[in-house]
Amino acid sequence: MTWRRLFRPAAVALAAQPILSIVCGFAVAGLAVLASGADPVQAFSALFQGAFTNPRAFTETMIAT
Repeated sequence: MTWRRLFRPAAVALAAQPILSIVCGFAVAGLAVLASGADPVQAFSALFQGAFTNPRAFTETMIAT
């Protein structure tokens, strides 16, 4: 596969859409957490630590999604 084919506008747009969706989701969730009076960074940190710090939690996260 050539670089020109890999980075054509359609391929970049196709890859950027899910990434942009995730970023927007985090932004909206961060605003909701901020509106509730909590620290969004601390909330996301707790979320990721709870979901991905041990193998059982990671497995449960993958099963739930």
